[in-house]
Amino acid sequence: MRAFPRVLMAAAVAALTFAAGPAAGQEDPEQRIRNALQQRLGVSDVQSVGPSPVEGLYEVVVQNEVLYVTPDARYLIQGQILDTKDRTNLTAQRKRELQTSQVAWSDLPLEHGVTWGDSEGREIAVFSDPMCPHCQRVHRQLQAMDGVRVHELMMPLEALHEGATTKARRILCADDPAQALHDNFAGEGVSASADCDAGESVSTTLEYAQNQGWSGTPVLVRRDGTVQVGAPQSREELQSWLEGSGG
Repeated sequence: MRAFPRVLMAAAVAALTFAAGPAAGQEDPEQRIRNALQQRLGVSDVQSVGPSPVEGLYEVVVQNEVLYVTPDARYLIQGQILDTKDRTNLTAQRKRELQTSQVAWSDLPLEHGVTWGDSEGREIAVFSDPMCPHCQRVHRQLQAMDGVRVHELMMPLEALHEGATTKARRILCADDPAQALHDNFAGEGVSASADCDAGESVSTTLEYAQNQGWSGTPVLVRRDGTVQVGAPQSREELQSWLEGSGG
């Protein structure tokens, strides 16, 4: 294994200096950090604030991204914490923990998605952007598997893929949404019913994903509620992960 540099924070770590705010007095430090990030940077979707592996720094999780901040919230640090003794990337380890989260299957907005595959197969929900190449890869891998029932929900990330929302609505409004979904990821055009919008289905899915802190696609959910954020590296890895379900 290649040795890590003998520095606690990687050389690429960037520090952003904020304008100092008023003294916080006896305010709870975690709440103080939340308030400061909201007031100074407009960050309102903080998932958690807690101690970091390094004394004197707090860990802040925003949309499943791990950041570090000083107790007074003046300095925000974006980068990796490396344990040089154990040769462990603690930031990457923490991100993996966040990506393996759990949700209630019954809470998923499946009625707003497209269901396809084996009606008696092992179930999986996939939050997909119709213009996301990683989503395309996962979709094709699932198509090639036997005994899988897929609930695919449209999660267009318009800021990354202009036109994704329109494509998502067209898929949901097609006479055969499942075929339209397959056609889309095969690079073919999709036609939709003129009197259909599907805006509510898209917004419901996006709202659910936002509430979970998911900011990228694809997001995979097994029938037992286990979540995988991001695409597995191979079909074999996807199959192995899917078969880890008890359902």
